[in-house]
Amino acid sequence: MAADMETVLYELLVRAEWPCEHEAQPRTSNEFVMTTFVKKLCSSLSGPLWFILHNAGYRHIPSCSSLPAGLMQLASLQMNWKLMMSSNLKLLAVVQDQHIEIRSSKDDFGSVVGRCAVPRDAFPQWRHVCWNFDGTLLAHSDSSGHIFIFDPIGNLLFNIVPAAGCIGDLSQAVACMVFLKCDDNTRWSAQLLVITIHGLLTSYLIGLNTSQGYKETHRFSFRHHYPRGINTAIYNPAHRVLLVAGSNSGDSPTSTTEACGLTLWRVLSGPPHYKLVESDYVDVGKEEEEALLPTSYTSGMV
Repeated sequence: MAADMETVLYELLVRAEWPCEHEAQPRTSNEFVMTTFVKKLCSSLSGPLWFILHNAGYRHIPSCSSLPAGLMQLASLQMNWKLMMSSNLKLLAVVQDQHIEIRSSKDDFGSVVGRCAVPRDAFPQWRHVCWNFDGTLLAHSDSSGHIFIFDPIGNLLFNIVPAAGCIGDLSQAVACMVFLKCDDNTRWSAQLLVITIHGLLTSYLIGLNTSQGYKETHRFSFRHHYPRGINTAIYNPAHRVLLVAGSNSGDSPTSTTEACGLTLWRVLSGPPHYKLVESDYVDVGKEEEEALLPTSYTSGMV
């Protein structure tokens, strides 16, 4: 058996290569002193002054938001680029510095079939990207919580701007984005859930075309269960449940999974929209509650 295993060969095929980025030039002592001064100054700045400094070239200034040092360190260890495969395994999105390449499985991802322009990000490790269920929509979020939605060939469809925050502020940074199938598929193509690192979930309905725009349907907060923030979340479409991961509240956990910082939430059709599953052993196929969506909403378009 051992001899047979040694004869098995694996072939590694290179489908694409990208040149290495130019290394930053070493800073002079004067530049180092100026950088240190700006870092000390940034903690007291916000709004227009922060915007001026950001566009003046001080893109390495740390965020003015208060985030745990451990979370900042963990994020800094991640890659600047992001890779995301569509659920049907037909499209691959490669998030680079200032654009997103879209590659197709038709030629084994050897050529670029679409290209999306995105602004350079001061904190590229905090960017996120996701496909919808059939690969017809691609969502990209930057470190300030700004969301861009593209079609498979790279055309910008919608542009969702966070309600608050300044450039360089990570308080609106996204922890996870999830596309859901829309129940009302006659008017809307998909539902997008956006969860920030502070545990605020916002739901949007995405229109069938650019003239229809998007519609905010509801908001939900996980801060009661995750006062220290959320790391990520995964959606299971087969059972309509959302698995959320983060630092637990420190209170006495009600289950072994909650003690590990994991909670399971049913996605409901109406208010309260999400219901915590409080047992480790539960039939996730139980029928969801039915209710109507709220009539008040906020809409927008490019």
